[in-house]
Amino acid sequence: MSVSDLKDLAKHTTPAITPGPDIDAATLAQQIVRVGRQVLAFRTEALRMLRPLPHVEEFFSCEKQIRLLFGSNQSAKTFHGLAEVARAVTGQDPFGKYPKNNGRA
Repeated sequence: MSVSDLKDLAKHTTPAITPGPDIDAATLAQQIVRVGRQVLAFRTEALRMLRPLPHVEEFFSCEKQIRLLFGSNQSAKTFHGLAEVARAVTGQDPFGKYPKNNGRA
């Protein structure tokens, strides 16, 4: 979805927040476009925008060949583990642990 698509969408839909004394229509339109850009960035650049939980940062930065990621139920172990694999095979590891081309995990 492009920025122009988002502007068209903003024109043809009733926003949940309507202009009022605290916010005018131009400001509202700017906010809608800003949020739309963020959504588009998340769809196309999700790995680059990943902000891991603080306790997982050490896992990502560790250069050991074998690492363990453990924690309690619902503590995002699978998510962060798969993010590490995805960064490795796409050459997007910010710590430079893997080759940029023909990545391996």
